[in-house]
Amino acid sequence: MFPTEAKLREQLDTLQEENRQLREALAPDNVSIPAAWRLTPSEQRVFRCLMTQEIVSYDLLMMALYGDRPNDPPASNTIKVIACKMRAKLKAHGVVIRTVWGHGYILQNRHAYRNNGRAAA
Repeated sequence: MFPTEAKLREQLDTLQEENRQLREALAPDNVSIPAAWRLTPSEQRVFRCLMTQEIVSYDLLMMALYGDRPNDPPASNTIKVIACKMRAKLKAHGVVIRTVWGHGYILQNRHAYRNNGRAAA
């Protein structure tokens, strides 16, 4: 027996909401990012991911950035390009993103950027 269109729509809505919640958990909006850093929305999402985990894998970043667009995959080097641009922008502010080869990225001294759940300037 095949599910009805209404049942399929309900399942799709549930999956989309779960996906949204997972992306929010990966890159929470409660991490404030100084405007002086001039990060793009994608770069802000990556920074938020880096604030939540000790090591952030490439796959986790892909999920956080593109989990809501499964039919529109990015280029394979997108994460590397974003990390490179972020490093250039954040260097002047003393923020360091390191590559952990074979694992992903870390935000060096990430706890130093926290102040009651917010990134410090």
